[in-house]
Amino acid sequence: MQDDWIFKSGTDIDMSNGTVTFGGGVYNSTIYNYSPDNSFANISIQKSSSKTLAYSSGSDYDLKVDGNLVIFSNNKYVHNSPAILELSGSFINSGEFEFNDGGFKFK
Repeated sequence: MQDDWIFKSGTDIDMSNGTVTFGGGVYNSTIYNYSPDNSFANISIQKSSSKTLAYSSGSDYDLKVDGNLVIFSNNKYVHNSPAILELSGSFINSGEFEFNDGGFKFK
């Protein structure tokens, strides 16, 4: 996945397994969440150069990860939303983690 990820209003997506990998090195990526019933199983940030995955400040609901959040070296996660990052699995960070707003909850 090289682009943005958008959970539109009214969606109900519960990924029970698998990993969404934000890769590629050309662009930064942003997750937008406009519905309360969405979750990722696992997120991996593996861009080929120093790029960022951000959680948008315009997101209305918490970012739920039912598994692991993995940040590879030379990669960055930026949490700009007042919503909570809710993580049920492991937090594996070899890159950068920037939290500008909201909360971080291990479930």
